Amino acid sequence: MSNLLSSFAPVPRAAERHDGWTPERQRGFIAALCEYGSVRAAAEKVGMKAGSAYRLRASDGAAEFAAAWDEALKVGWAQLTDIAMDRAVNGVAVPHFYKGEKVGERIWYDNKLLMFMLRQTNTRRFGPHAADYDFADEARVAEKSAFERRLEVIRKAEEMIENLQEMLDYDDTSPEDESLGREERDKISERIVALQDHVDNLKHGLPSNATALAMMPIAQPSQPWSHSAAWHGSG
Repeated sequence: MSNLLSSFAPVPRAAERHDGWTPERQRGFIAALCEYGSVRAAAEKVGMKAGSAYRLRASDGAAEFAAAWDEALKVGWAQLTDIAMDRAVNGVAVPHFYKGEKVGERIWYDNKLLMFMLRQTNTRRFGPHAADYDFADEARVAEKSAFERRLEVIRKAEEMIENLQEMLDYDDTSPEDESLGREERDKISERIVALQDHVDNLKHGLPSNATALAMMPIAQPSQPWSHSAAWHGSG
């Protein structure tokens, strides 16, 4: 239960009545609302009427109570949705009696409930306009998105390779007292090889036609090369 649901400020009442909306009864109402997802059922649980609950919500100083109410309804509806989906998918056990004695049971599946839940959870596929929905287009969009993400990873890896190689080239012309050590050069070289292997694996299976090649970005350094950007940014 969220902090709001357990610690909201109850609505102040001009006169405290043992049979009225006491702070304890207000908290009990919110808890029941989480459980039932129904204002009427929650009000009855604490011995009140739904109409009086709505009047309490409209009272001065009811801001936190109203916010807790809204949050509780979300919790309650989520629980009801889970229960309904479970019954729709797994069915409900119905007892079978013979001469007044229970002799077994069967599982009853409510197809209407199942279709209702499918329409509520996936309107595009099962709603009133499902016949007009282009599922093939959805698949194409998903495929294009995955392709573009792969291209972006390739672009970043190639850019990093170029920066690391530029670091080695720069080091070849640096004074000896400023040059990288052998161990660090080996680490950079190993990193380049690993990145290139990764790029090759990502490119494997990509279309080789002109359109795909045209879409593939050419690795370009995004900023002037520096030791820190190329090496430390590669991790």
